[in-house]
Amino acid sequence: MMIILDCDPGLDDAVAIMLLLSAPGIEVAGITTVAGNVELHQTQWNTRGILDRAPRRVPVYAGCPRPLAVPHVHAKHIHGDTGIAGVRFEAVETPLEKEHAVDFLIRTLSDAPERSVTLCFVGPLTNLAVVLVKAPELALKVERLVLMGGAIGLGNTTPAAEYNIYADPHAARVVFEADFERVVLPLDTTSTVLVDTALAERVAKIGTPGADFLAPLLALPVAHPRFAGKGRPMHDMCAVGYCLWPELFSGRQCNVTIDCSEGPSRGRTIIDYWGNKREPNALVIDQVDIEGFLTRFHDTLAGAAS
Repeated sequence: MMIILDCDPGLDDAVAIMLLLSAPGIEVAGITTVAGNVELHQTQWNTRGILDRAPRRVPVYAGCPRPLAVPHVHAKHIHGDTGIAGVRFEAVETPLEKEHAVDFLIRTLSDAPERSVTLCFVGPLTNLAVVLVKAPELALKVERLVLMGGAIGLGNTTPAAEYNIYADPHAARVVFEADFERVVLPLDTTSTVLVDTALAERVAKIGTPGADFLAPLLALPVAHPRFAGKGRPMHDMCAVGYCLWPELFSGRQCNVTIDCSEGPSRGRTIIDYWGNKREPNALVIDQVDIEGFLTRFHDTLAGAAS
């Protein structure tokens, strides 16, 4: 499997990156970054710092510094000023590629056979939308897009919208109209996969640079009363988890459209969950084998130590 990860680190992005790069037998062509949880200069820097501690390194490309049609809205109130709960990488060794992320995506997809590349996007969809506007024919090269974003019910940035879609709804609309398979890991589902202190302690015992970096992040308390005492949701690692172990996830085929209006519903994913005769365009995941997933998460990190 060839996979490209697009991210905006981000606490949960850091976990997703480390999980992907710890998994054996996966060809990671590169990691692209976008403005999202923090500004672009910070997301690319964070990604490179994370890769310095990962079991292997892959090329890192910086992408779009702002959404298509709306101002950038960050999530520092959740992820901290640096994007990773105050963690600051004073220096990084992993280089930043000179090529723009959009150009890297276009080049890689152009060179690939039809339906051969898996895209895993865990931030705003800006980079992919620009690719599809510039070269719409490249949709045929995508085997599937696995994304963390949207919500069946309530959002987290507004009552209507989940952050990744709210941050660039116009990009999301372009992506959901493209001709490839989509798998959506919505907020409702990813919020059920909680990392508790017991798992954080087990990760701390693995003893690799990656695990040593992740363990204190996994153990951070959550202020939101919904999760207090239960654990921390790591939304983005669920998308990587689907790429690695789709058998642990189930859902239903739904029609998904994006509200791009300027109002209280901006960024809402309108998911036809009950099937009101609209043509499905995405597999919306609504069930996860949580115990199985978290066990494989730990074991994959531990396996990278051997």
